[in-house]
Amino acid sequence: FLPVYPSGRARSEHAAHWRRLAAAATTKWGCGGEGGCGGGEGEQRLQTGAVVRVGGVVSKPELNGKFGTVLRAANEAGRLGVRLEGGKEPISLHARNVSPLPPLDTLGVSVAALRSFSSAHAHLVSGLTVAEARHAIVEPLTCECGLSLARALHRLGAEDEAGRPLAAPATLFLIAADAEPLDAVLAAAERHAASTDSPGDAYLWLSPFCTNFHAPPAEAWPLSWWQGP
Repeated sequence: FLPVYPSGRARSEHAAHWRRLAAAATTKWGCGGEGGCGGGEGEQRLQTGAVVRVGGVVSKPELNGKFGTVLRAANEAGRLGVRLEGGKEPISLHARNVSPLPPLDTLGVSVAALRSFSSAHAHLVSGLTVAEARHAIVEPLTCECGLSLARALHRLGAEDEAGRPLAAPATLFLIAADAEPLDAVLAAAERHAASTDSPGDAYLWLSPFCTNFHAPPAEAWPLSWWQGP
């Protein structure tokens, strides 16, 4: 399903394009990561119902690392009512001592994005499993910006030649085992997109491209996070 190029020039241009994307994401958002550099931005998102992690509490260090849910918004003193996992009643914590957990990222990538990525890394992708490609290509490519490939593309407003975004809210969710060959997974993804009414508007959620591997794994989050909106 991948386009065939008569020379390595096109592959080199695609590879340079992906490296520029990663570098631009790092430059534009500084410290990288989905939540920015912390501080005021994080505190503004702490609304009722937010699932948070406690940190930096000096008086009761045993609370640090625990998860909880905000039940009362911050008062004038900046203190929130947070019910910790396993607790019944909320406790008072300052907003600076809690960090919101990132929401489940549902951005997907277009077929054009998959083709571009595969072309850029054709010499590396061939024969690799999903897990091997993640460790050998995706993680090194995104380590500086601290984002998923899909999130980096979206934040940079990357588009294909037709002017369509390379990343947008996913319309198809595909799950592939780590042991599956990446080539086969990408071919299946394109076939699936082609079977839809508007293949050009299909955005696929695939773990190697849409998961932020530089954030704690989602399975580490508390049950309240999975039950949230």
